[in-house]
Amino acid sequence: GCDIATAADGLAALAQCETGVFDVIFMDVRMPELDGRETTRRLRAGGGPNAGIPVIAVTADTAPEDIAACMAAGMSYFVSKPLPPPALLGALEQALSEAEGATAE
Repeated sequence: GCDIATAADGLAALAQCETGVFDVIFMDVRMPELDGRETTRRLRAGGGPNAGIPVIAVTADTAPEDIAACMAAGMSYFVSKPLPPPALLGALEQALSEAEGATAE
C-alpha cells in the first residue's frame, strides 16, 4: 500500500524532492554524484516541501562517528545494511509516528 519513488543519486533525489511530497525518505549514505549526508543537508536547507520530512540513513557504516555524522547532517534515524524487513518496518513506524506527533502539536 505504499507509493515508492527511487533515485539513482543524490542530485536526482533532490530533484524529486522539489516536485513531490514524501512521508519519509530512506537515504543511502554512499550514493554517487552527491552522498546522502550532503543530499540531506541540501534538502534541509532548501526549505522545500520535504525539508522537515524524516530522513532515515541507510548504510553499512555503523561506527559511532558515522552515525553521529548522519545525525549532524540532519538525518532523523539510522538503519544498517543489510536491512531486514523488521528493521525497515520498525524505522518506518518510528519515523511516521514521530512525524505525525510533530504535526499534531
